[in-house]
Amino acid sequence: MAWQVRPDFDAAELWHVYVTLLRATTAVHMDDTAYAAALERAARTDAGDVSYAALQYTGATLSHRDWLRLQAARERFAAAWQRFFADHDVLLCPAAATTAFALDETGEPWTRTLTVNGRAQPMTTQLFWAGHSGLCGLPSAVAPIGPASNGLPVGVQIVAGRYQDLTALCFATLLEEAGHAFRPPPQPSALPANPHH
Repeated sequence: MAWQVRPDFDAAELWHVYVTLLRATTAVHMDDTAYAAALERAARTDAGDVSYAALQYTGATLSHRDWLRLQAARERFAAAWQRFFADHDVLLCPAAATTAFALDETGEPWTRTLTVNGRAQPMTTQLFWAGHSGLCGLPSAVAPIGPASNGLPVGVQIVAGRYQDLTALCFATLLEEAGHAFRPPPQPSALPANPHH
């Protein structure tokens, strides 16, 4: 019988906090012109819009006061993780929403889409699982878990408790010993047709 457990927080809220703080942090690399444009776009953004495209601007122009509010949310998430890892050694979750995909650099990243389970999704949703460990500074390792039905590699993200880096690495080693070592994918000409890509 399979069972699943997960930390006791709202994953959508974690995603919102993660992306907002991520964009606030990376805004330091914007020149003055780009920052002024971000301020203009943020002012026109609906307060209820939590799409990555909106957070790109509202995060980049986040006030210090709002940063501190989100820091309180981050501490709440960290407490939830601490409760989770009091009972569990690791959390296993996807490394990404898809297997490898064709490179498309047309337009801004948040305007590009990928097909996930037959539906178009913003490419930026690939960051979702990274936010699980990244927001609270948790160690994680990505290890092969087996090829997908299309023959491409699939990775599992192994998240461990704060400062438990060796636990994540040990679990990755156990997976490898159980036969989940990396295998190069077949050459593109040998891949079966995939109607979703």
